[in-house]
Amino acid sequence: MATASIAKKVIKETLQVREDEQVLIQTWDHTLDLSNALAFETYQAGAIPLVTLSTDELYLNYVTNVPEEYYGKQPKAFLSLLDKVDAQVLLFGPRDPKILKAAPGERMAKSFESEKPIMEKIHDRKIRTALLPIGYITPERAQTYGFDLASWRKNFDESLDADMKKVSELGKKVGLKMQNAKNLHVTDDNGTDLTFSISDRPVLVRDGIIDQEDISKGNYTESLPSGTVTIAPVETSAQGTVAFDRATAFMGKMVKGLRLIFQNGKLSSFDGKDNLDAFANMYKGATGDKDRIGLFSIGLNPNGTYMGINTDELVQGGVTIGIGYNKEIGGDNDTAFGYAQALTKATVKVDGKPLVSEGKILI
Repeated sequence: MATASIAKKVIKETLQVREDEQVLIQTWDHTLDLSNALAFETYQAGAIPLVTLSTDELYLNYVTNVPEEYYGKQPKAFLSLLDKVDAQVLLFGPRDPKILKAAPGERMAKSFESEKPIMEKIHDRKIRTALLPIGYITPERAQTYGFDLASWRKNFDESLDADMKKVSELGKKVGLKMQNAKNLHVTDDNGTDLTFSISDRPVLVRDGIIDQEDISKGNYTESLPSGTVTIAPVETSAQGTVAFDRATAFMGKMVKGLRLIFQNGKLSSFDGKDNLDAFANMYKGATGDKDRIGLFSIGLNPNGTYMGINTDELVQGGVTIGIGYNKEIGGDNDTAFGYAQALTKATVKVDGKPLVSEGKILI
């Protein structure tokens, strides 16, 4: 999809920017073309854009050379800025994932902790937020993770171009099956057997548009491409095992065979086959409710395909389970850490009734 078309979709459809609104666009040096288009569309809507810039060079210096004790400094100016922001777009980086491996995982985790006041401000003010992980689609990342760059971009574009009206309709049907339910049971032949409660939690249909109904349910964030039914499980309710069946990109490495074991509502242990350190070191350095279940979602997007990165959760019938931060979807976990991964052939029962069977939605 062309840059101008993506920008128009984000500003007009997803964020529904109105005249005189203030729109923050956080870009990297390799996503300037898209941030320029987003700023232009913002002006076209009669709103005011403000663009901030990050670079690979600065980020590398930040995570390797800045003393760790400085990571906890309050970003007062940026927090003040957020008091005036109505909507924002985040374009992701760095361009080269080798930077993510340049610092020990625990140090990286501490640098992420410095973002917590910003995350809380966005949550408190319900700033409409569009996440655009197109900034991850770079030759450097494709080479590092072993992805075909053209296929990766094709997957992104086709997922973004899906018929979202049909996605929304399917999402509402799936959501009705989960609404007012109490318990979910997720199983898979690979060893996954997990139960948790969803009592009284809002069921969010993520269809690429943030409207007032979404915001009233605590859903003020969209990631594009889109297409999921998402819920924040009761954080203290998880019991059992999740064994992920695909390798997934995380912190510059492909994490394979990750298995999470929950006891009495907490992540009691984990193991894996390849590059477990990428997950383990970040997890060790994080604080707060990092050990609580945070997210459950079912993919709705008919154009999504499994790549081993962001769009995996969109694949129709795929099931994603995450831990950590979940306040943007109506949860209570108090942490800056978050991790989620998809299961490709899971079975899901809602209060004992099947909703997904081996990766196929039963509707």
